[in-house]
Amino acid sequence: MQELISELKENSLLQNVVVALLFFLLNIPLAVKVIPYFTVKLLKKKNKAFIARKVSAIVQEICEFLFDIPFKDNELNAENISIFTQGGKRFVGFTNINVYNKIVFPKISLVIHNYFDKLSIEDAFLKLKAHKEKIDNLRLKLEEIVDIHSLHLDENIISHVSNLCLEIRAYDIRFRMNNTIDDLIETGQAKREGIFGIHDLFNIYEMIFQLLQNLTSLNYFEYEIKKSVQNVI
Repeated sequence: MQELISELKENSLLQNVVVALLFFLLNIPLAVKVIPYFTVKLLKKKNKAFIARKVSAIVQEICEFLFDIPFKDNELNAENISIFTQGGKRFVGFTNINVYNKIVFPKISLVIHNYFDKLSIEDAFLKLKAHKEKIDNLRLKLEEIVDIHSLHLDENIISHVSNLCLEIRAYDIRFRMNNTIDDLIETGQAKREGIFGIHDLFNIYEMIFQLLQNLTSLNYFEYEIKKSVQNVI
């Protein structure tokens, strides 16, 4: 009788071991799927504030650039946007152009055209050259942010920023056509009859407006739109 009880206990222990082993093996695929999911979810939640700071840096650079542009108009600058991190915890940036107003997209083209149309060709060239340098500086800053923090930025954000930077780089190359007759101008053998690059600014600004709109629409931020206090003209 004791031998039978002992044999049953041994078999029971063996069965428990086998059942536990089978349970472990059957749950490996589930663990492989579930553990990474919760790990990634936890990391995203933990890094949300960190990611928001990196995106904020891009927003700040764009806001600073737009605030200093010479192209201003009562309709273009009728409204401004104040941008904060989610919950209004921290001020991020301010722009005196409401990029959520669809009218600013065609309006910027008219304002740029009117701005240069009032200048002589040589003055327009010098103004455009100085502004191109500011655009190049914006590109360099955005590229630096993306290069350093690419691991912490969404692929869509990187793609949108990269597209803008590529367009600015292409604009820089096209602008160089203005320099082809510099030697002749310096020696008095020719004078500047026109300028390459004014109309190319239209697309760049539309891309900047769209990028800022996309970034401030993310869950990291909230914004406040207000009427401008006074006319710019």
